[in-house]
Amino acid sequence: MVYSVIIPTMWQVGSFPSFLSKLEAVDLIREIIIIDNAIKQRPKEVKETSKIKIIPQISNIGVNPAWNLGANLATSNYLCILNDDIEFDLSIFSYLVNQIDSSCGMIGIDLKDKSKKLTLETLTERPFGYGCLFFMLKDNYQKIPSRLIYYYGDDWLFTISSLTKKTNKLLKGISPRGYVSATSHKIKNNVATSLAERSIYLTELKSFVALSNKND
Repeated sequence: MVYSVIIPTMWQVGSFPSFLSKLEAVDLIREIIIIDNAIKQRPKEVKETSKIKIIPQISNIGVNPAWNLGANLATSNYLCILNDDIEFDLSIFSYLVNQIDSSCGMIGIDLKDKSKKLTLETLTERPFGYGCLFFMLKDNYQKIPSRLIYYYGDDWLFTISSLTKKTNKLLKGISPRGYVSATSHKIKNNVATSLAERSIYLTELKSFVALSNKND
């Protein structure tokens, strides 16, 4: 198994290029797809390689559209989607080799977790920071509705996984560190945007459930 890693970025975190180099060195990673939402801000030292693929955007397309784009472009069925503002123990890639299968929904994290040992637990509710770093099969990735730009993308994937009888899990003991939400707080009118997108999320979820019931 090899991973396609998907990272949306606006290059707001100075340590990201260094961590990107560490990711590139992981043998189990086939490709790193960077959705570049701020091409003028890209550091000069960050360049495309045989493993790093940079997908430049004319303007900021947001987080969820970037996830959708990356998932669509991924050449591996095993996805790792992460924020550019955290770093973590890279041994998780080998740890999860035999943990991701067709019955698995999302495998995400809890940013408040202080565990020292890598373990997996079954989840029914999404904990804080779950979508900062998560893994899932491309085959199980349910495209996030286009009207959700910044928020509720992880909620969508988590909930749809549950509704489609997939098992969501929590990865503990990864020791995340860095600048969590270093970019999202700069979204213009972020509170109002979050509230508006919550309404969209609930409407889209209701439509998904209704369509699923109709097709049963």
